[in-house]
Amino acid sequence: MLTFLPLVAEEVTKLFLMYRHGARTTLYPNPRDQDYFYCDTKTLISITGANNYVASVFDVMNPQLGNCSLGEIIHAGYVQLENLALYMKQKYPSFESDLQTAYLRASFIDRSLASLKAFLDMFNSTNYDIHVADDGLDSMQINSCGYYDKYVDYVLQDEESHKFDAQLNNLKKILNYTDAEPFEWYMARDEFESRLFLQMPLPAGVTREMYEMTEEMSNTQMKLEYCNGDSEKLTKFLKIHSGLLINDELIKHLNSNEKLIVYSGHSESVVPLVKIISNDYDCKNAEFAAFVEIKIINDHGIEYTEAEYNGKQVILNACGQKRCTKTDFEAHLLKYALNDAERNEMCNGPL
Repeated sequence: MLTFLPLVAEEVTKLFLMYRHGARTTLYPNPRDQDYFYCDTKTLISITGANNYVASVFDVMNPQLGNCSLGEIIHAGYVQLENLALYMKQKYPSFESDLQTAYLRASFIDRSLASLKAFLDMFNSTNYDIHVADDGLDSMQINSCGYYDKYVDYVLQDEESHKFDAQLNNLKKILNYTDAEPFEWYMARDEFESRLFLQMPLPAGVTREMYEMTEEMSNTQMKLEYCNGDSEKLTKFLKIHSGLLINDELIKHLNSNEKLIVYSGHSESVVPLVKIISNDYDCKNAEFAAFVEIKIINDHGIEYTEAEYNGKQVILNACGQKRCTKTDFEAHLLKYALNDAERNEMCNGPL
């Protein structure tokens, strides 16, 4: 008589999640077209004696008039991250109760910390240490880098990015930016989205056509930066964006005991990583709470990697398929890893 032992089902053994912060307040402290400013989040951050620990208290439920910190998330942004946490709880139920070895990481910016708290409030409300980098030393943020500036100037020479320059200059005047202040399409897009989330009117003089144009042109800029045909320059650009994070954190946590690794970041955290791992990136600006998930799967003793962007599975560049071995995936990431010295050399190098 033959006895058949059941095969061990495949199991998700590790999950990386990186997302953009939730919807935030308008981009400047006092909108210049009205005398008061809506703000529905108040953030108090106190650093305790524990290393890398941030105790955060937020009041996001009660709208209030008056000044508030620039760019904090609003109630809608809080709900976006709660919804993401609910989605992850339902998709990976075992991770909710197994957070003792979780690694939770936020950038040093308030809206990133607030977004992580919103996520944890829904995912698991137990207090956990949150790792935060110092201002100017954060591998999830672009700091001073000559190559980055030269690359952006280079790709934005494309006439497609300048077809509405007159309208952009008009928007800059409407929003009362000075000539010396930087102003880009994505800034206008975030500004208008935030106002709509706050149920504030668009600034006087901004038409629906202008609003829709901000979406088109912010996506155009992302397409030129991340989906152009100059692979050599683009590879350097991606390395400068994500090389330190890959080198200092992702590779380490890929082989650590942590089961859940969460990064609460920004568009410039999420988009470069998505582009590095897959060509399925849609070449559009990352919306508030856009997310990428990378999972390690044990399938009958062999470790594999799969990834999704905004809930849609992508083909991995590491092997050209939707599932690669963990070894191949790690080898692909290492091609983009940079240490501090290598990144500084690249930043100071020629285009």
